[in-house]
Amino acid sequence: MNNNIIPPQPGQVLYKNLFEVRQRDESIELISDGLNAILKNVNRLISDVEILTNSNHFSSAHFLLTTAKEEMAKSYIFLDMCRLNFSKHESVLKRLCKAFYDHVFKYAYFQLKNFWPVRNMQHAKDIWESETTKWWPNNDPTSGVPDMPHSTYFNRELPLYVEYIEYDQKWSIPDDDEESIHFEKRIGADIITKAVECFDKLQFTNSIGLFSTPCLTILNDEFQNYYIKENTDNSSIQSIYEKVFSRLITEHNIKSDLFIKSIFRGWPLYHFLTLK
Repeated sequence: MNNNIIPPQPGQVLYKNLFEVRQRDESIELISDGLNAILKNVNRLISDVEILTNSNHFSSAHFLLTTAKEEMAKSYIFLDMCRLNFSKHESVLKRLCKAFYDHVFKYAYFQLKNFWPVRNMQHAKDIWESETTKWWPNNDPTSGVPDMPHSTYFNRELPLYVEYIEYDQKWSIPDDDEESIHFEKRIGADIITKAVECFDKLQFTNSIGLFSTPCLTILNDEFQNYYIKENTDNSSIQSIYEKVFSRLITEHNIKSDLFIKSIFRGWPLYHFLTLK
């Protein structure tokens, strides 16, 4: 048996199938199909989460809800793909395809798009760097606070696997009673309600037609001649969106209040993937 055989990298395979062997229109159509597939899967996952919580299986529910959020994050990754020139920005598209399978990057996308009131692109970069930091060492051993791993560890690993905790010097077993805390209603709402609210925004965006191939093509038409970075000013981004919105009104009769409520208009994050 040849142990040197290396399987293909999922991100590379995704890039090849989305962009390398496709014309632009074909790529956008596949992205549109992918967005609709995500909606169906998130709906299934959230339904499963509700079944598990009703049975007090909170550990598995927490893991599945985290998976649902990661699936939603893929929608924002798809939209960032549509903000790039498919021929000119091959390397960034490859990074987006890799992020499609990366738990930390999907976490950062979901958090930035749903829970942070971003002021400008530099602010988005600062938040991105914080949300993608994989390890937070504690330099004060007298504080009694352990080094902290990335949030994905607490959302994906601890609710599912037996783990040896060095700080506690004991084994950790997923505990439904402990995990139930995450599902209690606190200020605002419980984590299921918050996730459903995020999902509702995706469904709303689809319901007004913005996940369709023609609307995604407009997004690509207007953004592909620009590359948004942390030093891009708000007025430049706003100008591009005004062009997008103008065409959506003219060509698809999308109303302004509906467009504003959708996830179509957001901060492009793709450049930050090139900084890690």
